[in-house]
Amino acid sequence: MTDVSNSYRKEVRELLIKRIGAARKKYLDEHPEAVQQAKMAAEKDPVLVELRNHREKCRQLNEEKEEAEKRLREALSAFESFSNDHGLPSYR
Repeated sequence: MTDVSNSYRKEVRELLIKRIGAARKKYLDEHPEAVQQAKMAAEKDPVLVELRNHREKCRQLNEEKEEAEKRLREALSAFESFSNDHGLPSYR
């Protein structure tokens, strides 16, 4: 009997989640002004602003890292060419 009630609970839970999702989507589709107001309010949230700042800083650091790696590869390539041209041992 416990197995039946547990499986029934799972089905009811899944059905409720689906219905809540559908009701939420319907409400959001019918009230675009409420969605816009919520977005505007969220834009002013200090946590979200800080998150955006961190995300931008991370993006900049990634760009700098990629540029540094590119310069390193070019320098290693030039060193390798120089070593080969002058008969020096390669340290790669």
